[in-house]
Amino acid sequence: MAFMLRNRLRTSFLTSVILGSSLAMATTTTAIALPPAEVPEEAIREAETEPASPKNAAEETAQEEEAEEATQEAKEKETEQEATQEADTDSVTEPVTSTSEEPDPQEPAEKDSTIAPVAFPEAGITLIPPANFEPADLYDGFQEGNSQSSIIVFSFPAPVEEMLQAFSDKDILSQKGMTLISQETVSISDKPGLLIQLEQEAHGLTFSKWVLIFGEDNKTTLINASFPKQFAEELSAPIKASLLSTQIDDSLVAPNPEAVSGFSITPTDGMDLALEISGTLLYSEDGELNGEDPTAPLFIVSPSFSDVLALDPGQFSRDRLQQTEQVDAIEILSQAPITINDLEGYEITATAQDLNTGTPLLVYQTILFAEDRYYIMQGLVVEAGGGPYLADFKAMAESFQRK
Repeated sequence: MAFMLRNRLRTSFLTSVILGSSLAMATTTTAIALPPAEVPEEAIREAETEPASPKNAAEETAQEEEAEEATQEAKEKETEQEATQEADTDSVTEPVTSTSEEPDPQEPAEKDSTIAPVAFPEAGITLIPPANFEPADLYDGFQEGNSQSSIIVFSFPAPVEEMLQAFSDKDILSQKGMTLISQETVSISDKPGLLIQLEQEAHGLTFSKWVLIFGEDNKTTLINASFPKQFAEELSAPIKASLLSTQIDDSLVAPNPEAVSGFSITPTDGMDLALEISGTLLYSEDGELNGEDPTAPLFIVSPSFSDVLALDPGQFSRDRLQQTEQVDAIEILSQAPITINDLEGYEITATAQDLNTGTPLLVYQTILFAEDRYYIMQGLVVEAGGGPYLADFKAMAESFQRK
């Protein structure tokens, strides 16, 4: 029973991160910062202009004459410049002309085929980003701020078949508000893969997704691209091409998992790092996810993967607790504000039940709020004999340090 529980938690954790609940972690208390509508500079200048003071007729006539003289001088100077430009053009064998217009910052540009591949050593791959996509700060991948688009690279020690089943299960996708649009078999460095197109409802918007999955029996690589559907005409094809540019590079050396995260945690005695996925760390008692001890704990630390604003930290934390994967019947035992590493936060302990078996669980959660993002720490353990681990979870949470 314990083996099955922990394997379900592993699968649930992985699919939760990848399908989106641990990426956005957004509830109705989350404010998403979308690009503001542009206001013409002329309108701004008009709004800022103070009302002109009244002038007499003589002053107005004099100003009009000065304006006419200035206009005439400007026209004469423009004529001289045009003559000079024509002379310069005649002396050039192959004139270079530009018909391009200034790009609209709200509209993503087309893909530039000259962009160099970017290496992701942890996943052992290279990938060419679409134009205007920049390396992300909080995860392995790229982001494009104007369109709120992202490409996230995941790699983890799990059978690829496990993820393929999750992304082929319409019930699982439906629980995340996702709809399967299409899927096709592809080749990544001569290895078979699957390219999936999805749509997802989140934050009151419809997001389009391209998901590329490939791997082996002991390793899965998954690249998840997400963008608002309103930008599909401009972004869908470039993002799809970007994912299909993926190449496996066995020469890349993976970094220390704890070194790539933007924070550090000091595990208690017996707790070891079991898994790192794009900045999210998972600890277990033995550093494995398939132990036989029915009281074996799991402790997860993850940053939010998007800019969020918690209007009410307590309510946000309670809402987030209800989103915990693979559990239901959550009952809060205690809750209180907490400060760790100079960050204000909210701590909750609760009981719950495993969704499939009904096994009683203990749940610990602390969320720390930093500017426009947050860090969530959750500990789960089977309730029978698991009480002492609540102190371990609290100690690990209080050891949190931003780098």
